[in-house]
Amino acid sequence: MVGVYALTSKAKTKDVSEGGICLFTEEPVEAGKNMSLAFFFPDSDCKTIKAWCEVKWCKKIEESVYMVGIEFLEIDDYYRKKIRDFVNKRITIEVSDEK
Repeated sequence: MVGVYALTSKAKTKDVSEGGICLFTEEPVEAGKNMSLAFFFPDSDCKTIKAWCEVKWCKKIEESVYMVGIEFLEIDDYYRKKIRDFVNKRITIEVSDEK
């Protein structure tokens, strides 16, 4: 049976993609746990993005700081597009012939 987990404190985002999100938390989160996650992008017209997720891994960085990898299991296509748009706006690729 897969457990369901609820964060009791706020988390900070390290990175996000259409497939998942990496967070910094103050408490460890057990890999394999499922959770409902809600987050937002400050400059988006989408107020809250919601997804059903699975914790894939958790790594202690330092005392009371954990990095948590989360996979989106179920997320509405509308929210997935909002994530894609957010990521695409922030990616800058610089190509040069010089080393």
